[in-house]
Amino acid sequence: MADSFDLNFFALRRLNPFSGVEQVIEINGGRARSSNGCVWQLELQSRAPAEWGSLNQHDQPRLQWYLQALWSEQDGQVDIPRQVLPGASQSRPVCEALIEQIRILTPTLPFQLRDQQECWLLDSEEEKPLVLLHSTLSRGTVQTLPRQARWLCVDPATESRSLPAFPQAKRLEAMVARRAGIHPKIRWVIWNNDRSRVHSQDGEDLPVQDFPQSGILQDGNDTWDSELVSTYLAWIAPALLTLPYLTDTQRAWLETRLIHQSASIEYHWHLYPKILDQTQINAARVASRLQSAAIRQSTSKE
Repeated sequence: MADSFDLNFFALRRLNPFSGVEQVIEINGGRARSSNGCVWQLELQSRAPAEWGSLNQHDQPRLQWYLQALWSEQDGQVDIPRQVLPGASQSRPVCEALIEQIRILTPTLPFQLRDQQECWLLDSEEEKPLVLLHSTLSRGTVQTLPRQARWLCVDPATESRSLPAFPQAKRLEAMVARRAGIHPKIRWVIWNNDRSRVHSQDGEDLPVQDFPQSGILQDGNDTWDSELVSTYLAWIAPALLTLPYLTDTQRAWLETRLIHQSASIEYHWHLYPKILDQTQINAARVASRLQSAAIRQSTSKE
């Protein structure tokens, strides 16, 4: 069944706020997405319902993605109840094909990052990269602001095990907003495959060292609290370690911080492209399990 589908697989960063790396498997008419490498969302394409007044406005039907099911090796496929949509009769073979590819490709996780086109918020004074706002697949020129033009270090609406709330979030976000100024400026750039070169959309080469690999400026002037930034990076260390382009020095620093913020280690560690010190990972995983057990025990007593 899977041989009849065009196959494409890649990874994308989950940005603004940064919360790790998402794995994507695409075939004709369907895709599977996972942010932890264990639980996958199976999504299918269907013709969008016609809108009022849309008669004859489009030669081609508008397609949209919808969530059909969740799948994991442990629980199997769990369908999502919903109304019947056009093309729903094809859901079973597409889901079966996706699950087949998940099983084949899981040993190769994580996939290669494909979101090489980035949007950076700039420092208002020096106009150098301040924080990473957004990234996309390199599919043409983009000039506009992304939908969310304000940088977030945490989003309470999407808070989960993958991104516990950072206690000093408001202070850090306010500091970034001050450095960006009243009229924020952005810059879209494109990286090559191994991230050894970066250029503007008109082809001008830019200094690689100007773009923080962590996604946020770490060393600044007197108006920039570098210690606060370091505290934030240590807090999101479990998610940052999913990035494949970190240096060994950066990776080693983050691994030593896992024990201080181990709540989300179990969510992310399956997608680590490289581990320098396995004992650090193991210790953080043990701490995470102990924390979870303590929370369950506390909840059961209430």
